[in-house]
Amino acid sequence: MGKLVAFLYGIVAYLVFAVVIVYSLGFVSGLVVPKTIDSGLAGPLVESIVINLVLMTIFALQHSVMARPQFKKWWTTIVP
Repeated sequence: MGKLVAFLYGIVAYLVFAVVIVYSLGFVSGLVVPKTIDSGLAGPLVESIVINLVLMTIFALQHSVMARPQFKKWWTTIVP
């Protein structure tokens, strides 16, 4: 029973992944999907730059912290 559940979960996860990837391609290319990357309103330039910089900084900090041996050692005590 456990193997069947794991197999079905794998199939569902793969199908969700495939749908998201296909929708993402349509979103970026502007084909077939109702909302595209260019359909939103343009925001103020300075505000957009600040938001992008904050998001990239958070991303970089998270990856820098997770790359440290101390974090990896701590994390492997939780997730083998």
